[in-house]
Amino acid sequence: MEIMFQERYFKIHDFFSFSFAGKKQELSYLTKQYAFYEVFEKPTKLDLTIHIGPFPNPLSSGQRFYTVNRKYYVGFDSLYVKDRYKTAFWKLFIKGLGDQQVNIYFQGNSWSHMLLYKFIVEPILRYRLNEKALVMLHSSCIADDLGAIIFPASPSVGKTNSMINWLCRGKLFIGDEYTILASKKVYGYVTPLRLHSYNLEASPVLKKTIPGWDRLQIWWRSFLLKATLGYGDITHEVPLQTALPKVTISPTASLRALVLLTKTNVNKVTPQECQKEEILKKLITINRFETAYRFNEYFDAYFYSYPGHSTDQFWAKMRRNLEKILEDVPCFEVLMPYKYQQDTFRRLDAFVKELKN
Repeated sequence: MEIMFQERYFKIHDFFSFSFAGKKQELSYLTKQYAFYEVFEKPTKLDLTIHIGPFPNPLSSGQRFYTVNRKYYVGFDSLYVKDRYKTAFWKLFIKGLGDQQVNIYFQGNSWSHMLLYKFIVEPILRYRLNEKALVMLHSSCIADDLGAIIFPASPSVGKTNSMINWLCRGKLFIGDEYTILASKKVYGYVTPLRLHSYNLEASPVLKKTIPGWDRLQIWWRSFLLKATLGYGDITHEVPLQTALPKVTISPTASLRALVLLTKTNVNKVTPQECQKEEILKKLITINRFETAYRFNEYFDAYFYSYPGHSTDQFWAKMRRNLEKILEDVPCFEVLMPYKYQQDTFRRLDAFVKELKN
């Protein structure tokens, strides 16, 4: 008989180890996101544990809790909340954000399991890496023999389309959704590709490599997003090596340059001069928007009674980390047209090739 309760272990490079525990069906979405990093022996040190399923109400434990904004209950190094988003609802208890190991207890409906990854796991990963002077930046990243170039951008600017085109031309994959920055180096962050119909239109190779069922799901969910005026935003995800079977993944590379992509109403790709101070400000803004607003609220509430910590300090430290990491790295900004076309990639590729000189 198959055992329904599982504990699964994951290790992202040597920076972050974590575990998920719960029923098999409750873990399926989370384990899909981090399949590339799964290990089959328990790491000696876990930075994060997540227990999915029923858990005792911490308000009944006898511990003192402060009530913040009517729904957040803040104890010593702990936070309890009942929350919801669209059709998802859940209960959450976070304990030990200031300790060596963070413990999370989570119970919710099936829709909530899809949000746990974006609302909780990734923000805590970014918080922990930031404490270690590493920055998890919303960006795509490719590499070759000369090193890595990172492309930070807000959503729907063209970073994924450009990365796919470069990968089809032999570049190495470092990251698509995020890249981990360290001193003079980048580290990969391998998760499934989150694809829309416009990705298929801008990258014809995907129409040949992605299985028919996945293509159908991409078109259907893109239609659903438009038909519901943005309410039904359920992006279809395809494992990287399913979408691009011949891709080569590089775990790390030296950081050669940063190219910030910014969408505007220009008609063509337009490089522009930009002071590094201005680029740093924009990078922090991008990461702020990419941190699910729910977790920003959780941060604010958590630090309400935690001496010496605040959300502002977190972002200030990330800026200092970025400033130090990018101190000797050439940084550029490229204005991108509103609609991404093959000519967009051709011009961007020409600009990147000039960086070799």
